[in-house]
Amino acid sequence: MSQKQKVSPLTRQQAFALVDAVSASDDLALSASAFERKNGEWIFEATCDKPPDIAEFAKIARSVLGGEVEL
Repeated sequence: MSQKQKVSPLTRQQAFALVDAVSASDDLALSASAFERKNGEWIFEATCDKPPDIAEFAKIARSVLGGEVEL
């Protein structure tokens, strides 16, 4: 299984808001989580069983985070 990762630092509140939003979306991801790196940055992570719907992830991120989201 191939894995792709895109990392952008977030605040704790942003990361958990993305977890909540993605978890509420049917069939977008198997799981969503947030964790803090050793340097204090927060990361959002989603696990998908098929190629991720990047457009839908971006739409949710724009809604939750406000403004543009870099893909």
